[in-house]
Amino acid sequence: GMPHAVLGDYYFARGRFAEAEPHLRVAIDRVPELPVLRAQVAAIFAARGDDRAAVGQLRECLARDPGQPKC
Repeated sequence: GMPHAVLGDYYFARGRFAEAEPHLRVAIDRVPELPVLRAQVAAIFAARGDDRAAVGQLRECLARDPGQPKC
């Protein structure tokens, strides 16, 4: 879980979304208590124009951590 979260965050921070997404998805499956990962996936979805999927990820992020400022 965490190695994927670190790699996903690394690629995400560099705008390498295609490389970040699979790592972030694995990390979400393995470490669901880190809702910020969903916010990153939401940003990737939004960047490629999939607003519906982005909103779904943000809703799940907020549901898991209503105080999370990145959601």
